[in-house]
Amino acid sequence: MTNYERGRAKEYQTIKTLQQMGYHTFRMSGSHTPFDVIAVLWKEGTELPLIRFIQVKLGKYVSKRVIEELKNFKLPSVIQKEIWHYRPKKKPRIMII
Repeated sequence: MTNYERGRAKEYQTIKTLQQMGYHTFRMSGSHTPFDVIAVLWKEGTELPLIRFIQVKLGKYVSKRVIEELKNFKLPSVIQKEIWHYRPKKKPRIMII
């Protein structure tokens, strides 16, 4: 399996998790944007963020460069920026940027 295929599989795993939480999801396939998945929750009166922009990463660590790039990427304050980090043999870690 190629790196692209492994990454795509984790993106779909992320999408499935978000859909189970009630989010509508959009995968940014083929684009070279800072975010892989966008999730929108249409329900009112919930404590979950309504809009989430997510970068999916695989591997032992997420580089400081990637974290800084996402921190510096300007979005409206109502949008939550996240990294979903899938580490070998561990549950994914969700980092809010």
